[in-house]
Amino acid sequence: MCNSGKRRTLGFESLTRILKKLAQEATLPAKDPNNAIRIVKKLKPVIKNALTLINEHPFHAPVVAHNIASVTRKLNIPSSVRCATCGGTCIAVHTEFVQCVPQTLQYLTPKGIMQLQTVYSGCRNQKLDSILKQIDLKALTSIYLALLHNVDWKTEFEANVFRIISRNRVQQSLGTSDRSAECNSTNDILEDFGRWYDEISAVSHDSVVNGPHFDVYIRDICDAVVNVNKAGPSKQLIFYFAYVALQQINLENVTSEEVKSICRILHHFHICHYPAKTVEHVIRKLVRHCSHLMNFKDISCILPMIDVNDLSLLKAIVKRIDDILDNYESSDSYDPTGVSVIVKQLGRIIKRYYKDLAVQTAINCVDQFVRFITRRSAGPYDPQTLSASVTILSTLQSLLYLPELLDLFINLLTLLTLRLDDFFHTTNTYNATELLNIMAPICETYNGYNETVNVKNVDWYQNARLKTIVNANHLKKLISHHSTVYQSLLSTFGDKDSNDEPRIRDLCRFLEIYRKHSLHRIHVLSEDFNAAIHDLLLLHHQSLKLIDAVELTAYLSHMSNNQGSLNNIITQIDDRVKNCTNVDELLYRRVKALSATYPK
Repeated sequence: MCNSGKRRTLGFESLTRILKKLAQEATLPAKDPNNAIRIVKKLKPVIKNALTLINEHPFHAPVVAHNIASVTRKLNIPSSVRCATCGGTCIAVHTEFVQCVPQTLQYLTPKGIMQLQTVYSGCRNQKLDSILKQIDLKALTSIYLALLHNVDWKTEFEANVFRIISRNRVQQSLGTSDRSAECNSTNDILEDFGRWYDEISAVSHDSVVNGPHFDVYIRDICDAVVNVNKAGPSKQLIFYFAYVALQQINLENVTSEEVKSICRILHHFHICHYPAKTVEHVIRKLVRHCSHLMNFKDISCILPMIDVNDLSLLKAIVKRIDDILDNYESSDSYDPTGVSVIVKQLGRIIKRYYKDLAVQTAINCVDQFVRFITRRSAGPYDPQTLSASVTILSTLQSLLYLPELLDLFINLLTLLTLRLDDFFHTTNTYNATELLNIMAPICETYNGYNETVNVKNVDWYQNARLKTIVNANHLKKLISHHSTVYQSLLSTFGDKDSNDEPRIRDLCRFLEIYRKHSLHRIHVLSEDFNAAIHDLLLLHHQSLKLIDAVELTAYLSHMSNNQGSLNNIITQIDDRVKNCTNVDELLYRRVKALSATYPK
């Protein structure tokens, strides 16, 4: 198989122990900047041994790949090719190892194939595309054969698969398929699957249906759905396979692990806008028969998909949440992200006038969350806890017309203001931005310049305890942190390895909040910061999303003195709007308002 020599010096268990030890050592780069380089040097001979081992025992490939990834994902090495799995070691480590993968695929079960997919699904190294496509194709063919063998309605199933393949071929021939860089790989995978489908269709139908295959379990389907991280026709095929698999499950006889996988699949259907009506009956049966097997993570996956008008399902879910809360004191099993999603969805239920159904459950959730983060007094809060805290705080703020929630809001806000520095331990500014949006109107009120507060009842703003919690110094620290981080990030805009779009979107969100609440009265952003935004617009505004270019220009129109070049930028934005067919009315009015302010 792999040309890696005849001598094997390490067995599977020895190799696993070495990789686990390296994974522990890899957690030290913050203390020793040279540690990552030493780890890579130690990995190289281990990779040689791994190749020899897999040459003799190919079924070990998924576990070895996972263990190697558990080491490299903790590293941070500068590289032209990097992803979350390789940490910059793709060329030095993973490229050598992955060469053995194609020869192992014929020996692997669907579980092993999905494990490999999970490890490499985020890979950005185009030189490995052909190998990664083989993994993806093997995943599709394994699932197809297993479903074809077990599905009760084979004719309809085959017809729908053929329809997806044919639709893609028509789009390719007409040139209407999305051929962007993001979608090229997925289109090619479906094309490869189509050629494979043609080959097996030429064989006797019975020999294919009754031929050899591996069983595919719902966990394998779940992994395949999660691993499809690109848009395009192959996602349609994977989602259809998942839909078929859900129809085949007897929801009256499932384990908690199977429920977990089903909930994750439904969650991905939701975030990828898969038609909800096609799985409504699955959700109903899942809640009625399996709610007692769900944990907070499971509930947070499916709760957004439950119709707020379906009171019977909502009651069943709320009851399960209450049952979990009664036995959810152990911090080891606590899931702050899941809890925050549940609180947010309970807020949605409360706003639907089901106050009596959900308010007390929401209070219990938040009260327990506050106790959880209070116990974690040692060390900074991790990003997940900060994000969950801000989500819960924002949800409570939207419900403060209910007086019974005010104390919880104040208690949680007090904790976060005391731990404000924890928000500054990362260049990810989203959590700090949303906290600024929550705190700004409170500070506005007490500084006497809040003319309008858009809430159902403004009485909560006048609460005496809030005056002692939020002050201008808190906002100054948040604003100063944002300006420092963004000025640094703007200097790297357009770099090959930078992920510009979400960073610019976060910046625009910050500037929107800054303008909306007139925060220049508390802290004026520096001229250097304004100059960095001006340069970004001047040099790159054509590559920015139109909505972002408008927000950046709107900010500068209020805060910058460089009106001459702004006039030119606004003229070019106006021209972009005239040539764009999908500009919404609100954005159109904003552009026209800017043009009126700076006439040609």
